[in-house]
Amino acid sequence: MDKNIWLSAGILIAIILLGIVAFILRKKGKVPPDYKSFFYMGLLWMVVGLTAMRENYFFFIMGAAFTIIGLAHKKDWEKNHRKWNELEPRERKIKIGLAISFAFLIAIGSVILLIRN
Repeated sequence: MDKNIWLSAGILIAIILLGIVAFILRKKGKVPPDYKSFFYMGLLWMVVGLTAMRENYFFFIMGAAFTIIGLAHKKDWEKNHRKWNELEPRERKIKIGLAISFAFLIAIGSVILLIRN
């Protein structure tokens, strides 16, 4: 039970940080959601959720939600999706920073889970 509390707290902190970043980026200008990315993110979360199904259903449920949202807006996939070479240099730096941050959080979470088990 104790590790579920830590896992939930870590996920909550990550979601809050993502919300702050999204809020700051939204203030700069109106950016339509990229539903193709929602779909791919949902698939990834569902796979992670299947591996952690014994302890926590959170990732699987969130993955299913993102996948359904992405599929519901399939007609908007190409309209809102921007490729890497279409991004401004500032947006590229932000995406690289977020990717590094997520990789770091995943690595720390994996190490903590390995140590606790």
